[in-house]
Amino acid sequence: MAEQATPKKRKSAKAVEARKAAALRAAKFQQAEAQRLEIAADLELARAEIEAFEEETERQVRKLRERREKLLTDKRAAADRLVVKMLDTGVPQAEAAQRLGLGVDQVRTAKTNHEELLLRHLQAKEDQQHSPDEAPGVADGPDAGGAATIPQQTVREESREAAAGGTQPPGSAG
Repeated sequence: MAEQATPKKRKSAKAVEARKAAALRAAKFQQAEAQRLEIAADLELARAEIEAFEEETERQVRKLRERREKLLTDKRAAADRLVVKMLDTGVPQAEAAQRLGLGVDQVRTAKTNHEELLLRHLQAKEDQQHSPDEAPGVADGPDAGGAATIPQQTVREESREAAAGGTQPPGSAG
């Protein structure tokens, strides 16, 4: 019987070793699984940060574009005022275009834009006067504090003659 007791010990020793090995493998598996879960959780956090970053940068870009658009509109209005100021000196559109390095169509467009801006400004002031609920000074326009002037187009003699349909012989002054 002594012989049989030894093999039982060996079997139990083998079983204990097997259990230890299985437990070790299970612990390694659980450790790897915990690490995988942590990686997955970190990835979810990273995705949420990316999404929040994208939303914030898009908001900032929209705000910057709005600011850019306002500043460009203001600068274009200032340029249009300068073109009109040149026309106010009495030079014809063609000469103003040449002096300013613009095309005549650009001078006409600047003049039209400026006039439309003045009309919108005047309309806003008129609307403000009719609506006492609004705060004063809401629409102060491009020439706030000063009188708005709309330039008159200079008419040359040649233009009057062409409009009248009459031509004069060369050398005759009319």
